[in-house]
Amino acid sequence: MLLTLIQTRILPGVENRSAPLCFALPPFTNSGSVRVTPHVAPLLPMHRKTRNVTKVTQWVEHGYNSTRYPTLMWVVEGEADYRIGVTRGMTAQHPNLPTKYGYYVASLPAESFFIIPPETPISDGSRPHWERPNIRDAYSRLLWFHLMPAGLTFHMCTTQGEHHTSTRSYFLNEPRLMSIADYLLEELQATSPVSDELARQYLTVLLLHCKRGLMEARNALEEESSLTTTQHATGHINTPLQRAYSFIEAHLSQKITIDHIAAHAFVSRSQLNRLFYQEQKMSPVRYLTQRRLERACSLLKTTDLPVKRIGVLCGYPQAEHFSRIFLRYYEVTPGEFRLRD
Repeated sequence: MLLTLIQTRILPGVENRSAPLCFALPPFTNSGSVRVTPHVAPLLPMHRKTRNVTKVTQWVEHGYNSTRYPTLMWVVEGEADYRIGVTRGMTAQHPNLPTKYGYYVASLPAESFFIIPPETPISDGSRPHWERPNIRDAYSRLLWFHLMPAGLTFHMCTTQGEHHTSTRSYFLNEPRLMSIADYLLEELQATSPVSDELARQYLTVLLLHCKRGLMEARNALEEESSLTTTQHATGHINTPLQRAYSFIEAHLSQKITIDHIAAHAFVSRSQLNRLFYQEQKMSPVRYLTQRRLERACSLLKTTDLPVKRIGVLCGYPQAEHFSRIFLRYYEVTPGEFRLRD
């Protein structure tokens, strides 16, 4: 679904300039179908409450947070209203920013981009993405791109009246995206006559990298699923253990059993156990756990994903179970492991 959305709607909208770009940094100038409305309110205080490694500031009592890295949001369907808060520090840094406006509301139509630079206060999701009367009319589906040094995560959220739901995140390992995002933000703040065109070009490059990463992931899964017993009989695929390893690597985030692995390797459960003990000196279950935890260690060290989300990406949807398994193997919690030098 992500790949289809990027190929058929998001990329064409950015390339042919039909998709409005809203840069979430006051002061704003209204343009096109995106409306930005200032609201008279007290400025946000400067106190900082660190929640995790991706959110550097939270104003819990005001319903805002800011992120450490850039965030992009595409309105898939409906309309969304988003608050952008203003702090005293922002008014000190930008003398032309009116101090009477404590926040702005960006009203975003379908197929528009909301681009949020680091440390900009935005709604933290505690309220529906709707700042108008008649909350029953609220409806939006939003696709989020959360950037970080190791790549980005995608997730979709839906607002329907007062209800808000989110899908599980998908992680794309592509370190070059952060540099592209930096250039994108630079052009969005520039005043050159060609800045808008350059910003769209950088956004296009970022989306093309996402498209390629998703295509490679899809092709890898299709290659795995295309293996058949006939191919095994003709000798056109690898050994049972190689097939088992490949299946495990492609499904580390999913719930799989020994029977699933054995069926993919075209051997019985007992034969699979015997092969693993001969080569790995451990059972298939222990090997699966080991590979999941090795991936978790890599993500803990190379990304700023929350520990809970890393657990989900490594096949442990329950945070307590993930921490318990990790502690058993490494004698430290995932959070403590991340803080190690």
